[in-house]
Amino acid sequence: MAWAFVDAAATSTKTVTKSVTTGNLLVCGFACGDGTSTPTISDGINSWTAVGASPIKDTTNAAGVSLWWAVAATTTSITITITATATTFNGTWVAEYSGNAGASLDAGSAGLANIAGSTGADAMKTGAFTPSVDGCLIISFINDDNNARSSTQYTAGTNPVVFTKRATASKDPAGASDTTYAVEDAVQVTAASINPSWTEAVADVAVGIGAAFKPSTGTTNQLMWVKA
Repeated sequence: MAWAFVDAAATSTKTVTKSVTTGNLLVCGFACGDGTSTPTISDGINSWTAVGASPIKDTTNAAGVSLWWAVAATTTSITITITATATTFNGTWVAEYSGNAGASLDAGSAGLANIAGSTGADAMKTGAFTPSVDGCLIISFINDDNNARSSTQYTAGTNPVVFTKRATASKDPAGASDTTYAVEDAVQVTAASINPSWTEAVADVAVGIGAAFKPSTGTTNQLMWVKA
């Protein structure tokens, strides 16, 4: 079957709860106002692995992003807990996809700290890397280092592929203990160097990370919405 985004959940805390289905790819991201520590993840059920580039630490702006993946071990509701340095600004999201390989899904990743703010089209890039196989799911995660902004702060990139912003995995400002981050995805039909892009409404410095995940053998290379 093809890659399919199932659904997602996001919070402004260090825990997030979501119902998941056996065998599906789970991807979890965490943003925080600390640029030195290495957060850890657990849900008591699944085995989580950090992508190779995670975490990305922006020591200049005291911010960081982390990215992990797991294959859902069972169909149930999970509560993910992130253990990290105490900070006022936190954000956690988890997204679920089908169409993934059953194991060894990490196909490459990269991240950038202290990304210079720019309102140019596709000017905010989260780091170049080359996926190891064709048909990978590409996920890019960006966090505003400077301010809490509105839901229009980040628009999904259109170069080198057209990305889809997942509102259900992007957290907009909701109070003093919140941060502005956004998540996008796309399928890269043919493996080649890719530097996931975003367009920013207000020119704020950011920190970001992107990763590729291997598809199931024989899948077609498309991404479709299953349910909200």
